[in-house]
Amino acid sequence: MLAAVKAAAPGEYNAPDYVAYLKRVFAEHRAANPGLAGAMGPREAQHGRALGRWAEMADPSFKLKRPFARFRKGYYPAPFHCQWGNGSVRGSRRARSIARCVVESGTSSYYSAIRDASRSRC
Repeated sequence: MLAAVKAAAPGEYNAPDYVAYLKRVFAEHRAANPGLAGAMGPREAQHGRALGRWAEMADPSFKLKRPFARFRKGYYPAPFHCQWGNGSVRGSRRARSIARCVVESGTSSYYSAIRDASRSRC
């Protein structure tokens, strides 16, 4: 379980870059609902900090900033850092929305599995 938490923490902590990308993709929708993506970034980054803190308590040699730096160096897709417009790399905003649903469903299952595994050890 510790390895799974350590693996998830940097990706969640990297949420501000992903949110910046989503803000570009859904720019015209933000005008109607400005808090939509803005609220997501801090919460997702908080998930990363919480996972990182748990891993640091379980393994004092683990420090989130080190794997996060490696993560950023090895994974920084072009859409996150280029300003090429508001198009989605999924081909459409609809496809981007569907991809978000799939990712969040998977993340929810991942966290549920961690929760269930933690409960069975108490």
